[in-house]
Parts: sequence; structure tokens; C-alpha cells
Amino acid sequence: MKINMVLDTDSNLVEIKYSENNRNKIKTITSEDLIETIKVTNCKERNFIPVIGQLYTENNGISLIQTIQISQNAYIYVLKQEKKKYPFSVYSQFYGFCGMPQTIFAIEIINNSFSNMYVTVCTDKLIKSNSKLYKYPFTNVYANGRVCTGANSIKGKFIDGESTFKIIDYFYSMPNTLENYSTANNSKHLELSQLATYLKDKEFEDSLLVSNKSCSSYSEWINSII
Repeated sequence: MKINMVLDTDSNLVEIKYSENNRNKIKTITSEDLIETIKVTNCKERNFIPVIGQLYTENNGISLIQTIQISQNAYIYVLKQEKKKYPFSVYSQFYGFCGMPQTIFAIEIINNSFSNMYVTVCTDKLIKSNSKLYKYPFTNVYANGRVCTGANSIKGKFIDGESTFKIIDYFYSMPNTLENYSTANNSKHLELSQLATYLKDKEFEDSLLVSNKSCSSYSEWINSII
């Protein structure tokens, strides 16, 4: 298509003459509109590959709520585990199935392999940046939320967020120890054995939770990790 443009400097209008279906046509636009049209056209012609995040995924009470790429081959997948009863052991003593709170996991994967995991607790069903967080009330978790796996190695290839779902089962299968446990992390100040006995065959009671003052909101917690 052949286009002729004439700029009227007095009125700041551009007269565009072109041919369409063997008919000559004239269109008048402002010079500002012409500049914006050229900018948009140039953007469309650039070789840009869109980055599409993973779809929301949910399975058996676990949902992928956020994916964060922190380097070329490193990702953090944030998962939410709804309240659930899990088998609970303190060292070698088994206490049965105990209620766990709704828990948020941030799992770091580097080169498709497990690297680190962080844990916090939130009662909101819909997690937002200002959602209030609580201390994880059990063990195997440092004060900053990082999980201590000890001699429990987490092996496997994790190519996307959904493949990390099974890491949550690995976490709950680890025996609890008295290391990193504090009675200050539950509102009744129960010892670990007392807490396990109290929650046996029961849904976790949110009234037991203690506010996480070091990272009081979801956004603060995520920023402390990345």
C-alpha cells in the first residue's frame, strides 16, 4: 500500500492519502496520534518472547499460589497447604494423626533440584500481600522460617510448581525433635508432647497461633526470602 502524508504545521494535523480497494481515501489525524501509532507498530515488530507464568494448580488441599524466578535456573514456588491431619512423631514416639494449621511453603528449586524451604502460617483463605502471618507452632523450623531438614535429604527432579507438591509430604514425614521448638510459638505454651496430645485426631485450632512479629505480612515474608 502506498501512503502519502502531508503535515500542516499551522494546525498540527496530518493528512494521510492512501488507496484501498482501488479507491483513493483521505484521513486526517493529529501529529501526536501519528507518533503513537508508529511507536505501537515498532513495539509489535520487536522480537520479544513473552514470559508466561504457571497456571494456578490445586491438588489434595495443596495449591500453587505464586511462582518467583530469582535467577536463570532458580525458582521459588509458594504453596498453600490447607488444614489437614498428618502423622506426627516426636523422635521415635508416634502420636497418631494431629491437626496441622493452614501452612504456606516457599520452596526454592535450583537446576530442578531442591535447595531450601521456608514455612509460615496464615489463616486467610485468599492470600494477599497484607495477609497476617503466624509462627509455625511445631519443630524443624528456624526462627526465620527456614526448614531444617537435617539428615532427611529431599531428592528428585522438580521441573515446575506442581512437581514440588510431594515435598510437603516429605516435610511432614520428618520426625519432630526438640531442636528449634519453643513453647512461645503456641498460645497455651504447651510442651511439644502436650501439643501433640492436644491435637491428636483434632482439626488444628487457630486460637493456638502466635503472631509472627518479625515478618507480620505475606509480602514482608517473601521479601525476606528473595
